Amino acid sequence: MWAGYEHLNFVQSMPASPAMSRGQLGAGIAMQFWSFIPLAQKSSTTNPQWQIGQQNIPFERIFLVALYSLGDGVWQADVAVDF
Repeated sequence: MWAGYEHLNFVQSMPASPAMSRGQLGAGIAMQFWSFIPLAQKSSTTNPQWQIGQQNIPFERIFLVALYSLGDGVWQADVAVDF
């Protein structure tokens, strides 16, 4: 969940297979974030420091840092924002 947007309860799943390259997996994760951005921009935030939008945190400043396996085929993305 993105700080300030927990109320959106944005959880997405995407198919992944052992045949996928890291680049393909990273691109799929980027597309998930891309689909979150318009929802966040239309919504209020409870944490203005982490507000998504061109005037605050644009998509172009969000970077995938790592992926963590949580088990059972579930992965968590670790992202950073370049302020």
